Amino acid sequence: MYINVQGKLVEMFAEVSSVSLTVDAWTSQNNIALLGITAHWIDNNWKICELLLGLRQIKGSYSGSNLATIVVEVAYHYGIESKICAITTDNASNNRTMIASIVEKLKTVNPQFMMDQHVPCFAHILNLVVQARLKEVCNPEPPTANLLRVRDIRPVTPLDTEDPTDSNVEEDIAAVVAPLGEAVSRVRAIVNPIQGSTQRMEKYVDMCMMFYLPDSNKIKIDCPTRWNSTFKMSERAFSKKEVLDHLAMQFLSTPSRDYGLC
Repeated sequence: MYINVQGKLVEMFAEVSSVSLTVDAWTSQNNIALLGITAHWIDNNWKICELLLGLRQIKGSYSGSNLATIVVEVAYHYGIESKICAITTDNASNNRTMIASIVEKLKTVNPQFMMDQHVPCFAHILNLVVQARLKEVCNPEPPTANLLRVRDIRPVTPLDTEDPTDSNVEEDIAAVVAPLGEAVSRVRAIVNPIQGSTQRMEKYVDMCMMFYLPDSNKIKIDCPTRWNSTFKMSERAFSKKEVLDHLAMQFLSTPSRDYGLC
């Protein structure tokens, strides 16, 4: 069956003039290194198409040359080695080495593919920017005094920045961002001990039922590799503010008055 499907895909790609790839390395939960390779193209009906071509195990190092060998093998497997027009990756340094190695390996069959066909992932760049800013505004340690309760957190009023020459814009932005940093740190200090214990998570679900709140969006700590997870964490905490205030008073080892939670 695999051979049959692979043959049909080769026939399909024969009708495609150019293909872009996205390449990313992953580590499975059982600690196996994998390289995901996805093809993107526009068909004859001007429909944007995408297909996972391979999820190959990475044996050996994460070197650019090793990754390039896997990408080129997959490309030849589907007959698209001469049709690759761009490759998108994140900004890891070994990816530039990988692209250089792919250029070298394909120079005879795809001479138009050059280093400038490497497209760094904009979402990854944006994540780096946001994480750098969050690191500046969020305290690394839990807040200890003069902080509001979760239920006292309110949406921030948007800034009026119509005049780009306004010399106070930077100060206004700082005035908004600083409280956001305190709020994020405060939420992390409450969410982390709850998420880290099955018993506390069970209590969280019970408290949601007590307050007639759905527990479908269970509280989660944010992940640095996904900047929007910080927003999701804060959004969920805000929607469950009464529950988190009660749990903070029960479970936090530091007296709740030091967190301003009661």
